[in-house]
Amino acid sequence: DPELWRDIQSNVRKMDDLYDATFYTWLRSEDNVLVTASYLQRLTGEYSLDRIEHALCWLVNGWRLESIAILIKQVTFDW
Repeated sequence: DPELWRDIQSNVRKMDDLYDATFYTWLRSEDNVLVTASYLQRLTGEYSLDRIEHALCWLVNGWRLESIAILIKQVTFDW
């Protein structure tokens, strides 16, 4: 199904199960915003804007405005 990418939460949870990891918890933590932003900034050239927007909205849901601003500034630095 070409739309499976939309269910980010399910996909990240599957990665947790597959790799016996805690990607979900790590990604959702605002404490990791700078590392997450740096990683996402490198990926933005590989995906369409609608996918990037969808992922960022999922990621920042429930975050403080300060953390969201840091993430967006870092991710879009060289656009």
